[in-house]
Parts: sequence; structure tokens; C-alpha cells
Amino acid sequence: MEKLTDTARIVGLLKRVLEQRVLLSATIENHSQEFTTAIINTSPAEGYLMLDELKPENGQALLKQNQTLKLKAQMDGVLMVFSTTVMEIGEQDAIAYYKIQIPAQMDYHQRRQSVRIPASATKSLPITLKSKNDLILTGSMADLSIGGVRIRFDSDLPSILEVGQQLDCSFPLPPDNKQLLLCNLAIKVIKRQHEPFKAAYLGGQFIDITKPQERQIERTVMLLQRAVQQNRNS
Repeated sequence: MEKLTDTARIVGLLKRVLEQRVLLSATIENHSQEFTTAIINTSPAEGYLMLDELKPENGQALLKQNQTLKLKAQMDGVLMVFSTTVMEIGEQDAIAYYKIQIPAQMDYHQRRQSVRIPASATKSLPITLKSKNDLILTGSMADLSIGGVRIRFDSDLPSILEVGQQLDCSFPLPPDNKQLLLCNLAIKVIKRQHEPFKAAYLGGQFIDITKPQERQIERTVMLLQRAVQQNRNS
């Protein structure tokens, strides 16, 4: 473990966390519950970062009582841990945000990571794919990251599908599954069904997504991550 105190290096790492849309795990001082958030802006000249609202939502009330946060982020095989203070709690478009101080030091651990969150801890999320020639496929979400998704199919995938091909992608957003996320997906991996009764898989990367779509995907990943943690603790 390396303890970083170089402000320029700390800021550089936090900017990369923002650029790669890495989720952060957060705990509030004197509370053991773990929350999830994300960096949504950096202002090093002013000495602060902006965080998205804590999930689950009871973190908001706890944070108003105690403004000291411990944050963890995993990126490129490294675990980063730091403590900071909330300078301001605000709201935009009915979504809370937090202005926090850039930390004076950071613990920097070399560690392997898995950026994909399995969807098995929650109800199966159906995913519909549509090609430019109107081929329509329906599978279920196997795992999700902010950058992409892996989809499970009970039957084999058509031979016309190729790596690099772009598809229209849609899936319902938990927890109520009433709203659909509509986006574009580029095929990165195809695993065909080589044996009867074995699933086929397609891995894709989200492309040309808008900021609102990014936020929707981030929130879905947070919800899946919470479900995984709850299952582990039960």
C-alpha cells in the first residue's frame, strides 16, 4: 500500500475515476452501512469534487448529521481509499449532489478488480436488441458495467451477427422496471451455443450515450451492486 500526499497526483487519479465512470463505495463516519456514489465533476482549482447522491437514499439524512465520508474506488486493478468532508449538499433536477473537499492524502493499493456487476442478485432483466435489418433478439442481462453489458440467450445467436456490429438496445430500469433505457450497443464478444441446452452470450459496449443515459446506467449498476452486497450479508 502506498500513501499518496501529492495533490497533483491525487487530482489526476480522481479525474480518471470520473472519466472512466468508476463507482465509489462510501461510508459515513460512525455508521457501518455502505453506500454507492460517483464523481460527477472535479474543480481542483477550487479544491473540491462533486459527488452524485448516495444510494440507498437513507444516506442523505445520515450525511446531514455527519459530513465526514470515507470513499473507495477500484480502477485499473488499483484500490483507492480516502476520507473527506462534505462542504455542501445541493439538489439539481430533484437529484441530490455533494460538494466534497479534495483529499489531502489517499491510500493506493494494488489489487485486481472486477468491473462487471452480476445481475443474478435481482430479478432477470430482459434485453431487446434490434439490428438495422430489423432482426430482433431478446435475452436476459448476465452482468452490467457502466461501459457495457453481457447478455444471455437460451437459443443460439444468428450467424449474421458479427463483432463490431452496432445494435439498438433496450432494457427496463430497476427497481420498478417501468422506464426503458434506449441506447446503442457495439458487439465486442459473441459466444455461440456449441452444445444443446447451453446458453449463448453476447458482450457489448455502450456507444454514443448521452449524459442522462450515463446517469441511468450508473444508477442501475448501483442497484445491482447493492443487491449483490445484500445477498452476501444475508
